[in-house]
Amino acid sequence: MPIRIKPEQAALGMYVQGFDGNWLSHPFWRAHFVIESDADLLRIRNGGTDLFIDPAKGATVAPATRARGEERIRHARITPAAPTMAPPSAARLKRPPKRIVAPRAFGKADESRAAALAQRSTKVVKALFDDCRLG
Repeated sequence: MPIRIKPEQAALGMYVQGFDGNWLSHPFWRAHFVIESDADLLRIRNGGTDLFIDPAKGATVAPATRARGEERIRHARITPAAPTMAPPSAARLKRPPKRIVAPRAFGKADESRAAALAQRSTKVVKALFDDCRLG
């Protein structure tokens, strides 16, 4: 379950589930990622937008400490999340991975089918854009 935190509470190892507000309100092009670098952490803290973290996928913030009856966070302590995946079994590790071998060359029949598919796809995409443009 996502937890809403302030940008000052963000720390390395946290999994960002999303940001508060729209996609223009934060400095990242993606909203789901793990904070892995100090540069990302600095961008989050300077962004000023609250964020949502998922403690099941990354580090979490320890419960806030209370100082003299005030409800403020003195410091955020990071606790690592429990691993969600079981380690691979030894039997799976012994098998070599499957190799996918591509055909060496395309034949004339493959080229003509690909050309026909490209032509039909172009017509469909043009019709789609025309429909969107015209409402």
